[in-house]
Amino acid sequence: MLSITINNVIANKLLQNWKKLLKSKQYLFSLALSLMIWVVGCVLYAKVIVFVDNLKGLPSVDDLLLDILPVVDLRYVYIYSIIVILVVLFVYIICRVPDLFPFSLKLFALVFIVRAIFISMTHLGPPEAFLIPAFGSEFAFWPLNNLTHSNDLFFSGHVAYPFMGALILRHDKMMFYFFLFCSFLMGVTVLLMRIHYTIDVAAAFFIVYGIYAAAKRIFGHIDLSFNKLIK
Repeated sequence: MLSITINNVIANKLLQNWKKLLKSKQYLFSLALSLMIWVVGCVLYAKVIVFVDNLKGLPSVDDLLLDILPVVDLRYVYIYSIIVILVVLFVYIICRVPDLFPFSLKLFALVFIVRAIFISMTHLGPPEAFLIPAFGSEFAFWPLNNLTHSNDLFFSGHVAYPFMGALILRHDKMMFYFFLFCSFLMGVTVLLMRIHYTIDVAAAFFIVYGIYAAAKRIFGHIDLSFNKLIK
């Protein structure tokens, strides 16, 4: 009975928070803008990924760290972990901090857009012993096929998106360290599988932080003020 009562209280609080937020024209406008940016990002990324997938014979380059590390097939960690991480991130935001949802969606879309631009400009082939061709057909259905491309190297999305989550939820120590750990886990995974170069992994942290700082400066004065609506 106690657990049912607690769950009802939490559900009622969540419902009340969303009712308050959705009554705000400013919140609705920000949410609509976030969805528009997200659609733009999805369209751009879809076009870019077709473009880079059609590039053939791209050269690989040497990587000191990859020369040292063993090659390990972590296909299920690579494919399913990032999906679980993103689901946890957005479910947590929607249920616990809905005031951050518009800003989070904008940040995710901007990381998507910047990554698409960088991918289109960086024409390198994957590292030697690149494992995706060995198992790509196993996941050749949507949305998992979006994780089995070969020329989308700079910068690593598997590292970028968990680190983005850590930055969004930096006020919550437990969630911050959880997503920070996930970003390092994904970094190790893509290196051991030769899916990315070391620079792709390392750069993801710096680029995502830069995007976060820019998004906070542009949208933060409005988006980060929505918390006062659910106090």
